[in-house]
Amino acid sequence: MTAPQNVNGPQATIPPQPALCPVCRLKPPHPLLNCGVVKLGPMAMKSTIEQLERENNPAHRQILDQLRTLYSNVTNIARRMSAPIPMPLNEVIDLTSLQ
Repeated sequence: MTAPQNVNGPQATIPPQPALCPVCRLKPPHPLLNCGVVKLGPMAMKSTIEQLERENNPAHRQILDQLRTLYSNVTNIARRMSAPIPMPLNEVIDLTSLQ
């Protein structure tokens, strides 16, 4: 017995398209730290986090967790950098040299 012949002729193969970055939706996918949204800063990251949460796509759960962690780290660093540096309470500041 012979194998059945394809009556439609050879099948056209479509080359696989690279996936999109789930954060910025651009091709090709790239590491999160190289993503344009991350480079735009915390406000862009927060907006994207909210959008991904609304979509509720299980395939984006891991990248969403990574983006939340990165956002938290960035905002914590920014908060620490903007906080005043406390002076030690036991230190006396000599103002006599300012006269």
